[in-house]
Amino acid sequence: MFSFKEGTSPKEISKIQQGLLDLPKRIPTIQSYELGRDLILPGGQNHPAGKNRVLSWTACFDSVQDYQIYEEHEAHKAFLAKLKDVVLPGSRAAIQYQIQDPPSEVQ
Repeated sequence: MFSFKEGTSPKEISKIQQGLLDLPKRIPTIQSYELGRDLILPGGQNHPAGKNRVLSWTACFDSVQDYQIYEEHEAHKAFLAKLKDVVLPGSRAAIQYQIQDPPSEVQ
């Protein structure tokens, strides 16, 4: 998730969105993804912990190794270079995690 520097044009934001949508076409280890833009609802703009981020990107991989291939892929690095110019410093939030199976019910 991240926000954009003040003055970033809608056209530049659309280019970033398209760049994210192009990554799965170029990096085969991405199994699925979601891209969302904040709805700018009052609760997200006036939250005590701060405003919502503008854009959110979630990508899923079959393994940690597949994520690492994505992380080091030239297409990903090229996208990050473009993103660096427009992202509001300090607004990036990221996490890499594994989905765990829910615990089985005790009978």
